[in-house]
Amino acid sequence: MKKNVFYSVMAIFMMLFVASCSQDEVMSVNQPDDGMVRLSVKVPAATPNTRADVSVANHKMRCTMEILDKDNNRINIGENTQLSGTVDEAKGTVTFEFEKPEGATKYLFWADYVPSEGKGYYNIENNKTEGVGLQYITYTANKANNLFNNQAMDAFCACIEDENLEGTITLKRPVVRLAVRADKVDDLGLKDLDKVTPNLYGGNGFNVATGKAIAKGQLKTGNDGADAIDVLSSGNYVFYCYVFPTVADETRGSGITFTSNENETGVTLKIAAEDMQTLTPNTSVSLTGDGGNGKTTVKLEIDNAFSSDIEQ
Repeated sequence: MKKNVFYSVMAIFMMLFVASCSQDEVMSVNQPDDGMVRLSVKVPAATPNTRADVSVANHKMRCTMEILDKDNNRINIGENTQLSGTVDEAKGTVTFEFEKPEGATKYLFWADYVPSEGKGYYNIENNKTEGVGLQYITYTANKANNLFNNQAMDAFCACIEDENLEGTITLKRPVVRLAVRADKVDDLGLKDLDKVTPNLYGGNGFNVATGKAIAKGQLKTGNDGADAIDVLSSGNYVFYCYVFPTVADETRGSGITFTSNENETGVTLKIAAEDMQTLTPNTSVSLTGDGGNGKTTVKLEIDNAFSSDIEQ
């Protein structure tokens, strides 16, 4: 008889990953002789080593900057409200040069992968409220198979006060990586299940200035969530994705359903809305537990393998 086993997530553990692998560095240099500001942005996640991952092979990494005034309104940088550049893959850097505008109080930075053809995964321009840009970042599409098992969904950001612009600026992930490790498949009752259909209620409308999502969001596979994707057959993980922690008034619980052709009902791992709210950006969690004999004991544990390059 087919069974549908539900797991309730009981705890959240967090891990800050190794600094040399998980952070981007932005070097700021003021040039008082010509009034220009020159920023050299270093992005380790865009180096050729990372490019070996098939999910980012046909991508470039863009880095975008905005400048805010004291009321968090965007200030024009020349004729535009955003200044963007493509990261040099060989060096992992991009350089910004601009004339510092009057009234600048904050500098926002966002770095993410963009396919060589087509739109990026994140909308960083004008979204919902005209002109908000990096203060309301949404998904370009929230129902698509490439939202999952895709390292190109990784992203980095920082908000720097004007007085701290000089020196080294560290960008950190605004997202959490949720993963199911290959060595936990038996414990979770997922053996011989080779398809996965996620339905995750995370945050949306991420604000780089505050470091938080300010709206409810949902990530599903294509066909309005009906499509299934293949479980990863090699590497440390059978499934992973990147999500924003959700907002405090979210009441919907998330689920990740594993199935196969022989078992269409499969097993659903359930994550309570409260747990999605307490996730912390720049961390990784892995679902673990005991799924044998109908037990429902499940927890999230620290994933010590988390780095800017997912080990596959």
